Amino acid sequence: MNFPLVTTDWLADNLSRKNLVLLDASMVNVIGREPIVYDLPVFIPGARKFDLEGNFCDLNATMVHAFPGEEQFTREARKLGINADSLVVVYDNQGVYSAPRAWWMFQSMGHESTFVLDGGLPKWLAEERETASSLAQESAKSGNIRATFHSGKVCDSSYVLKALEAGQATAVDARSAERFYGMAPA
Repeated sequence: MNFPLVTTDWLADNLSRKNLVLLDASMVNVIGREPIVYDLPVFIPGARKFDLEGNFCDLNATMVHAFPGEEQFTREARKLGINADSLVVVYDNQGVYSAPRAWWMFQSMGHESTFVLDGGLPKWLAEERETASSLAQESAKSGNIRATFHSGKVCDSSYVLKALEAGQATAVDARSAERFYGMAPA
């Protein structure tokens, strides 16, 4: 698979695949848009929690939601039972909101067999597919994934500014208008 998205049909057909690890990367704090609020907890069966705001975030960094280091990523991903040969599919409860960040994190840590569920949980629910009222527990067996940070997949603001000034890049800002204009929290 060479495309970063998988369809709900594909996921439904592959949920029982032995090397598939399904991750819910939903965030508690949805910023820049009116969040979808659910009356009761609802998940895709077998999904494990990918905690972007805690376990997979460097909480000691000065920046909000900073990438974890290799060791932290390795430790937390292993707790989720992720192996070097795992096929990881990530979704979130807003459609496509925080799942792409989890995908990017896996890509940056060297695990390319990671995909985002197109349409996320809202599409899954709209199609009236099977759901669960709780997340799956962390894997009883630790995974063997080993993160290797690929710095070329991440850059800082000075790199972006230099590339823009030199005409070597174009920036596209996908934030909401409120966030772009500084009228909502970053």
